[in-house]
Amino acid sequence: MRTFLVAMGAWCALACSSNDHAGADGAVDGATDAGPDVVEAGPSCSSGGSGGGAGFFDKSPTVNGVPRTYLLDAPASALSPDGGCGAPLLIGLHGAGDTASNFLTYTELPGAASTAGFILAGPNAVNAAWYLTKAEGWTSPDGNPTSLQNDVALVLQIIADTSSAYDVDPTRIYVCGWSRGGGFTGVLATASGNPAPITGLAPNYVSPFAAYGISAGYDYFGGMLAFDASTPQNPIWEMHGTADTNVPFSDGQTFSNELSAVGWPITFTPVTNAPHDWLWQAKYGHSDAELWTFFMSHPLQQ
Repeated sequence: MRTFLVAMGAWCALACSSNDHAGADGAVDGATDAGPDVVEAGPSCSSGGSGGGAGFFDKSPTVNGVPRTYLLDAPASALSPDGGCGAPLLIGLHGAGDTASNFLTYTELPGAASTAGFILAGPNAVNAAWYLTKAEGWTSPDGNPTSLQNDVALVLQIIADTSSAYDVDPTRIYVCGWSRGGGFTGVLATASGNPAPITGLAPNYVSPFAAYGISAGYDYFGGMLAFDASTPQNPIWEMHGTADTNVPFSDGQTFSNELSAVGWPITFTPVTNAPHDWLWQAKYGHSDAELWTFFMSHPLQQ
């Protein structure tokens, strides 16, 4: 874990110092294979962090001179994990025009965290939108043309700070997102290790995530990034409603097809008649518990 934090710190040394809304109704059906059989995690399953208590906290780090915020939910059930390993960590990314608080409340991920015993973090985007452009209000306070580098640096700082304050299992760090947050989740996967200048993150960003969950997402790079050059290629579960009018179903399906074509381990689940929504819900035949089962079946291979 110390090697992981040192590597992440090196990246941060370089990078740190359309509205979406949830809640549409719809009767649908759909099923998925949540992935292969459970794989045992490697031996380095503890960050050794300590000092953090149970509770729901507002955090306000400064990332490369930019004030940022996030919510941290550390349920008591996550602070004494079994087997001598640290607690899993999940980062949930809201859609455009939304907030971390609203996203976590709507998705009911805090309840899942308490039941399953994982730590949950919900970062807030600048002006409520990930990879904010100048036209959307990004003023380049860190010298970058969009907020993407700062957004990624914030996510990495959340992992580093949480792993210092709590005993986190570095083999079980996951990220999920909806809509623009789903697009950002895709960036965190596909920009990893990719040398293409289009990412704005090359050559320093390497994903710490063991697996990804995407609801109503899309390819931020618009087909301009060679996905076969990205590494590591860890599992993705992508869901998309066939009746989505905000992010067309075809956008999600194209993203999945392009990843699958180069051998990326991705499961794509179309949800019949579902609108633009967080799809791990009972009304769509799915649940946060099902997503968490998928995550836990995919520890990071060391």
